[in-house]
Amino acid sequence: MGEEINGNGSTPRAPRMDVALIGGVPWSEEDLEVLYRLPAEEADFFEMWIRAGRTEAYRKVFKEPDPAKAMVKANTLLKHVDLVYLTERWRVLVQEQFAVTVNRILHTYAKLAWLDTRGFFTTEGHLKPIHELSQDQAAMIQSFELEGIKVDGRIVGHTAKVKLINRKEVLDSLARTQGMFVDTVITDNREWYVQGVNHPKDKAEWLEKNKPTQH
Repeated sequence: MGEEINGNGSTPRAPRMDVALIGGVPWSEEDLEVLYRLPAEEADFFEMWIRAGRTEAYRKVFKEPDPAKAMVKANTLLKHVDLVYLTERWRVLVQEQFAVTVNRILHTYAKLAWLDTRGFFTTEGHLKPIHELSQDQAAMIQSFELEGIKVDGRIVGHTAKVKLINRKEVLDSLARTQGMFVDTVITDNREWYVQGVNHPKDKAEWLEKNKPTQH
């Protein structure tokens, strides 16, 4: 069999194990197909452009020493159909990752509330290095201290102190979203209740609509 050639006459780049990590976004299978359809140098340029900018990416991948020429050529290259598609897809996926929605907030609350703290330790009972923690585990950390252990004035080891977020506060916040807690309101010497109303503006409107009858 002969060597596989792309439509533009170049040899396609072999898939890599970390391809899904390019740009730090969850690429779809369709996106990855477009990426692997690129000539090897263009694919490398796209990856480096995300990390270092177009001019620097072009200089390093295509060995262009002149920054001004590299910028012009990079702008021209980014007008190619596949690169335009990948660029727009990357921007959309980045925006989706940082979008704030009710479902996302509740999902985060739930993960923090039920995360098993045993995952912070190895099977031998030692605290895992910080770089080995998952994203959810790292989100549980409120503060982290590293102190040196000294013997005869020399540091021979380190002691790590990890303070996790207050799980009760997380659970309380999660419970309020489900209307579990009732606030007692005292007005005109009367006690009455506001249930499942958390925002100050919403509570004021509720109080006005449900004001007790004056005698």
